[in-house]
Amino acid sequence: MAAPTTRPITATPRIRKLLEQIVRSKTNNKALLVERAHLILLMLAGANNTSAAAALSLHRDTARGWRQRWLEATARLHQAEAHISLEADKTMLAVVQEILSDGPRSGTPGTFSAEQIVGLVAIACEDPRASGYPLSHWTPSQIAREAITRQLVSTISARSVGRFLK
Repeated sequence: MAAPTTRPITATPRIRKLLEQIVRSKTNNKALLVERAHLILLMLAGANNTSAAAALSLHRDTARGWRQRWLEATARLHQAEAHISLEADKTMLAVVQEILSDGPRSGTPGTFSAEQIVGLVAIACEDPRASGYPLSHWTPSQIAREAITRQLVSTISARSVGRFLK
């Protein structure tokens, strides 16, 4: 039985330069973006999924997924490169970074917004006696009750409050 072959990926010199820029960036605080750019560069150099993944201590399936994603994005990269002038490398860099960024996640969206969570934390930082509770410390169930009373949320469980405060 023959070993499976990986489909080669391609990139223009301009795209390679942008990938190398992402990898070398000292101010890039997005470690995953750097790791993914490095992975693509290894693959562009001819590494198969297994060896590219091993070089970065990743699972082979991760490399396989990013190879597939790069192959799917190649047409988009070529189209963007044709329409973006050579002087606009920041715009082209944004396109490459978007391709390397996280895709949409499965599952339902979060139930509570960041503002609501911050509001729950703010309640927890208050003195319960100021809100009419004869307590020295809040419990998650009382914070949930107070958040509903203040119309911060329409409904919330004590367990959810506890998770947010954890």
